[in-house]
Amino acid sequence: MASRIKLSRKSNDKQKIISRLTRKASNTNKNIIDDKRNKYILRIYSLNGFKIKVYDSAYLVIIRIGIENAECIRLTIIKDDNPANYNAELDIFNYQIGCNITGDMERTEGTKLMMKTIIEFIKSKYPMITQLFLLDASMFKCDKIGNYRNSFSLYDYYVFKYGSTYYNHNFGAEIVYQSDIETHEINKKLIKDFIINKTLLEKYLIKEIGKIPIASMKEDISEFINAIRDNELATEFIKRYRFNDNTCYLMHFLFLFIKKFINISTIGQISEDDIIDKEIYQTILPYCVINI
Repeated sequence: MASRIKLSRKSNDKQKIISRLTRKASNTNKNIIDDKRNKYILRIYSLNGFKIKVYDSAYLVIIRIGIENAECIRLTIIKDDNPANYNAELDIFNYQIGCNITGDMERTEGTKLMMKTIIEFIKSKYPMITQLFLLDASMFKCDKIGNYRNSFSLYDYYVFKYGSTYYNHNFGAEIVYQSDIETHEINKKLIKDFIINKTLLEKYLIKEIGKIPIASMKEDISEFINAIRDNELATEFIKRYRFNDNTCYLMHFLFLFIKKFINISTIGQISEDDIIDKEIYQTILPYCVINI
């Protein structure tokens, strides 16, 4: 099991350095950036349709992908006197349509290509780095409906659909810490036999979404409920259901509902009074590693 590399004392100011460096990088076209204490050399590359900016200093490297205001990837390499101890952490991995040079990146395949690109770049320019660490806090952001916008955890979505995390399913990432591994295994066990009660779910959605001024609310909820088969396992529904712009925001509430009732395994056991105060299923943000 991979363990997290202890960072050097100098890395304590990493976020301040990144912030200062980013501000200066946005206001200059020079290849050398001077922040009074540290000198950074800016190098720009193009790979697989992405623009890659590398800010290199004596002990820190910041690698960014994105154009204009779209920060899609920010990766930090902490240097060491021994290059074999270089530590790479993925600080930001974010889909935006403007991530690629042409400004038309696809959500799924484009995101995979972006990860492939950053790994390919690291292997080429920093061959001493064999592991990429990251915090899996991945979210799916729904399109905006009026003034309302929602999102849901990709951890929840992927554990129900595939039994794995987003980064594990798409990029082979492994969870680092044993406590997260144990929670993940418990979650998989708990969701295995959970059946969606359509009647209770509909009441729950009407109550929760009724607080939100969405004109198509009733029609959206009806479409969503009708898409669920009688006595259907939550895992089976999420595997086959393809949400659209109008029903994406319902996924957020579906997962909230499931987490309230997750320890009830059959539809006959559920009543309106069976709301669980303490959630047993836990959405986790696991610290992961991708071996490159």
